[in-house]
Amino acid sequence: MRLFGRTTGGRAAGLAAVAALTCGCASRAVVYRPEGPMPPVTSGPSSAAVAAVAVSPTGPGLTTVIDVDAPAAATMSAARLAPAGGAACASGNPVSVVSVDGTPKWERPLPIDRRVRLTLDFPSLEPSVDGQRPTFATIDLTLVTASDGVRCLRVPLPEADRLRKLSPWSVGGNFSFDPPFLQEYSGVARLGRWFGPLRVGAELGASVRRCIDCVSTIYLGAPAAFTIELDAAKRIGVGIEVAYTARPVIGLGDGDRYFVRGPRATLRLLIARPHDRDRPGGRQLGYGSLDLWLARWTAVGVERWSETLLGFGFTWDRGL
Repeated sequence: MRLFGRTTGGRAAGLAAVAALTCGCASRAVVYRPEGPMPPVTSGPSSAAVAAVAVSPTGPGLTTVIDVDAPAAATMSAARLAPAGGAACASGNPVSVVSVDGTPKWERPLPIDRRVRLTLDFPSLEPSVDGQRPTFATIDLTLVTASDGVRCLRVPLPEADRLRKLSPWSVGGNFSFDPPFLQEYSGVARLGRWFGPLRVGAELGASVRRCIDCVSTIYLGAPAAFTIELDAAKRIGVGIEVAYTARPVIGLGDGDRYFVRGPRATLRLLIARPHDRDRPGGRQLGYGSLDLWLARWTAVGVERWSETLLGFGFTWDRGL
């Protein structure tokens, strides 16, 4: 199913991937917002800009949130989801439900009291005569003002690479080869929250170490960490993470117990670039990376030691 496409003149509406890839993923709409404020479109004394877009995962429905600034005593007589190249305020799908600042309104024409936030629901997008769904490009608002009469305000939908999913949470995992190489391995589950290009999160998992010269040949651990990750260079796919780690360790043979802790710095090389599965164009998209990390570990237990260690691993992460 395709809801949006590329308009004439090179403007990409581009939500086709969003609609197709969110189908069946959840029972509620998937909400996106533009990265940074959209420039308002003006017509006479009125202006408007799209603040958010929601796509239904189980059908062709679409909801848009639009901030409108209109003169006093202005009214909106109609709203339409218009295809690229369609006649202004005369083509496309009419709105089904309109909410003003979160409250549904049924009167038409609808009074607009200067600055308002309109939520426009288009639950059913009917195909055209040839059976194909048109590529929608704008939200057309028919506004009536005392000074200018009837005007059509065409509000463009955001481009796909400017949209970000509203949920900032992401989950993932990591598998690491800890020193000594090929003797210790660890795997953790990751949970984090993105604040723009910054991800704050936590890790928790398990580790296993073989030791030929020790009383215990196998040591088990429970690695945990508090992490802060920066997507430092999106274009070349490089990320940087700093963390503070903690790991209780126990030997299976002699019952030796250690507690290992210390800071860790990771250089993340994205071998699988961010993709469109969760948020089109977002740096907090799902990714896979090769990690090179440097840690200063201090162990407390039967013995006490501090050591600077270098390791590598693999990380994957995706938005919720």
